[in-house]
This record gives sequence, structure tokens and C-alpha cells, in this order.
Amino acid sequence: FLDGITMGGGVGLGSHARYRVVTERSVVAMPETSIGLTPDAGGSWILSRAPGFSGLRLAMTGNRLNGVGAVMAGFADRMVPSETLADIAALLETRTAKDVFALITPLPTVSIQELDACYDAPDIATVLRNLAERGGEEGARDLQALAAACPFSVVLAWFAWHRARGLKNRDAAFQQEEMLVSHLIRRPDFTEGVRCRLIERDVQPTWSPANLMDVRRHDIEACFQEYVR
Repeated sequence: FLDGITMGGGVGLGSHARYRVVTERSVVAMPETSIGLTPDAGGSWILSRAPGFSGLRLAMTGNRLNGVGAVMAGFADRMVPSETLADIAALLETRTAKDVFALITPLPTVSIQELDACYDAPDIATVLRNLAERGGEEGARDLQALAAACPFSVVLAWFAWHRARGLKNRDAAFQQEEMLVSHLIRRPDFTEGVRCRLIERDVQPTWSPANLMDVRRHDIEACFQEYVR
């Protein structure tokens, strides 16, 4: 039951289960770029398999999903009213999860949001231009989220998502995440992000580099190499 806030490690604990239920109270996200990391805990595997470019958008911005969005993006399977969770749990005492899930009507499939198409681009500069030119108010919110996030992490999330699309299984995604995180936790951005976002809160971090366009491709590529301890 992903009832309430399910982010980062919460996704790792809950969204890889076989049967996943959200409610109207669910808030699901992979907000790692806000603290100088990149989606991990197997979240990159889910994001890389989300419809269209919606997963790339979520990986870069850390945007939050409600219950419906979580199901559509592949973080959950069913959505139910929160007051029915106790009844579902009672049914699971005597019936298999497969049988209980069969009693829950799936959500109807919805089309991919047009804004996600802004991320179908050859590079991040084009994404930013797409959001500014045709993203409207929602695109402006994405631009704000990207501007507030760690530039290095946003660029790394871009490349990690594209590479994860070619991985064969979730274990390979975990291996890639471990490699990336082993590099990121040694960068000053991670310490700065945790201090500002999680400890002092609401304090604007000083990122290095400070802008997306200043992130060097060479430094990004180095993160995809095994870290020698």
C-alpha cells in the first residue's frame, strides 16, 4: 500500500512489489535531483519504462505524482479509496493477492500529456526551449523545478534515463544507479543539497556548476565508469 508520501527510498521499498496500491492521499516522486543525486533505489528502471518521455520529465524535475499519475507512470497498479485499505487487508488474510486484485477495477488508460513531448529532444537546451515556447504555465513550473535542482544531477539524470532504456533488466538498472551514486555522494553538490534541502530547509543551495549549460560532458561520462575505492 503506497498510501501517503512515497518518495525516493519509499519507491524502492514499495514500487518493485508485485501488487501495488495507491490512494487519493498518495504522493509519489523521485526527487533526487533536488539534493544532488540521481533517481536510484530502482526508480530509474521504472522511469525508463514509463510511457513516452514522461519518465524522463519526472527524473529531471522530481515532479510529484498523485495516485492516478503513479498508476499511469508505472509506480503502482491499482488506485482505491483510502478508507477501503482495511477491507482489502482483511481480504488478503484469506485470499490470494491475485484474487483480491481482480476485484479492483483498473483505471482507464489516459493519453500521454502533451507537455511530456517537450522532453523528446536531442539535448537539454532544446528541452528548455520547448518548455518555454509551448509549455504554458505547466512548462513554466517545470522550468522553475529544473532551475532549482542541482544542474549536474539534472544533466546526469538525462543521460542515465536514456542509457537505462537500453538496459535488459532491473538488476542492470540497480548496478548503473550504484555506479552513479558512488560518484555523486563524493561531490560537494550532495553535501550542499542535503544541508539546504533536508537539514536547514528552504535554503537555496549553491550548486557547482551553477547552470545546466556549464556542466561538462567529460564529468558526466566519468560517472558511468566504476568508482575505484
